[in-house]
Amino acid sequence: MRVVGVPSLAELTALFRRCDDVVVEHGAQGCCATVRFDRTAAVFTDALVSGVRDLEEVGLRPVCVSGDDDPRPSWRPASEALAVEAVNLVLRLRTIAPRVERWGAVRSLLTGRDAVRTARRAG
Repeated sequence: MRVVGVPSLAELTALFRRCDDVVVEHGAQGCCATVRFDRTAAVFTDALVSGVRDLEEVGLRPVCVSGDDDPRPSWRPASEALAVEAVNLVLRLRTIAPRVERWGAVRSLLTGRDAVRTARRAG
């Protein structure tokens, strides 16, 4: 997982106390860090989401996930590739949502509710 900025000593300490399966590598320009987890879960998606939540709990902001170090995505089962894609989409949406006008209308596409029609009735 890639996180924004270089983690502080306090964030690293909290992360290492929370997780015994983590390795942190700093980016060359000091603008980001890569956090690798060696995590098992019943479902791959659960391992991804738990990693994101652990990072957020210590104050780090994950911006993308990759799943594993294998550069050949064809080796990854389709369900794992879809999980990586879904988590990356959610992380990207979190980043841009505050800048999107009428975010509720866009969010309604995810939930299946028609926020635009509901807003028209209310207005």
